Amino acid sequence: MSLFKYILIDNIGDELEFSMESFSPDPNETWSQYNMLIDDSRTIPNLMVNIPIAGENTEIAFDSGYDCCLIMTEKIWEQYSKKLKKVKEKNSNVGLLSGYVDAREVTIDKLNICDMTFVNETIDVFNNDNRFGSDFFMFGMDCFKNTAIVLDFEHNLFWVRKIT
Repeated sequence: MSLFKYILIDNIGDELEFSMESFSPDPNETWSQYNMLIDDSRTIPNLMVNIPIAGENTEIAFDSGYDCCLIMTEKIWEQYSKKLKKVKEKNSNVGLLSGYVDAREVTIDKLNICDMTFVNETIDVFNNDNRFGSDFFMFGMDCFKNTAIVLDFEHNLFWVRKIT
């Protein structure tokens, strides 16, 4: 993916664009930008984004193939559970590229990511002893189903089009 200068994923316009030219936002749209980098210190490289979640700047892995919003371990959930109001919880089984993982699906009253607020959003919480490690924290495309994002590899920026 990083062979391109940017990749645009527009969930409203059902558009996916791979470009060899620099990203230039439409002047009629408002975008937020966040730092990103490719962490290749693991067996599978992760696209890491520094993005506000629940009012806290967080370095988190982004997976464009993951169709839910957030996955975190119990260790990380302990930090966020103090800020988020849990509505309900149930046992779940999360399907990832590497297979299924047992989890708890926690429904949150309100969740802020970037400049967006999600109501009754679910978070998948893994046990700390899962195969990804106790610091596993990832977000996916469900967070951006009503907007567009740009992975700007040229400038190491993660762009999110503001919802108007």
